[in-house]
Amino acid sequence: MRIRYPRLRPGFGGSTTRLLQLAAAAGVVAVCLCAFAILRQPDWAVAVDAHSGGSLRRPGLVLSAGWVGSALLGLLLAGKFGRWTLFVAFLAMMPGNFASGSHGWFSDAAAHEGPLLVELAAITAFGALATYLLVLACLERREPDTITGEVLRVESRRGKDVARFLALDEGNTDLTTAWALPAASQGIATGAQVRLRVSRGTRTIRSAELVRAAMPEGDRVKAAKQDAS
Repeated sequence: MRIRYPRLRPGFGGSTTRLLQLAAAAGVVAVCLCAFAILRQPDWAVAVDAHSGGSLRRPGLVLSAGWVGSALLGLLLAGKFGRWTLFVAFLAMMPGNFASGSHGWFSDAAAHEGPLLVELAAITAFGALATYLLVLACLERREPDTITGEVLRVESRRGKDVARFLALDEGNTDLTTAWALPAASQGIATGAQVRLRVSRGTRTIRSAELVRAAMPEGDRVKAAKQDAS
């Protein structure tokens, strides 16, 4: 049985409240980027030569401040503002800080009126993400589906309150996608037959009912030999 782990799937294992929080964060980033792109004026930045590079209005710094500030606000609303966030933001400002203040891409971009192509792409991406998460939050209001199968594997993920991966063999395919078992839920033994109530949009397990307990390892080996013979 092959197991697929949706590690990068947006909204995986999220509750309705968490999905709305992430949607708000993504929407705020899109709005902030859009506002910065529309309101930005060429005279916000000043062209400086190599001997007067201390100005805070260098084109690279002006652009980086708007972009990084928008991202920081989104991370804050998403609850992802960690101890390394400001350090990473500082590093993200470095390309703009050391870029030439009189020529080059940053200088041309700061002189451009209206949104840049890269800004339009980012606004579209974050807007689409916010919409997708809102749709998932609405789908979470539906009645959960019920599935039954054998637990193949339960794997922890990095983080204290992060949902675990649970792989279930429903008996109708040789490829299965892991479900999200909330961190607060009780563990389920590998090999147990369970009945799960799940939300397919976020692949979250809402409740689990034990149908048949897992057999001891020795009994499973004997059963496998009997089936093979």
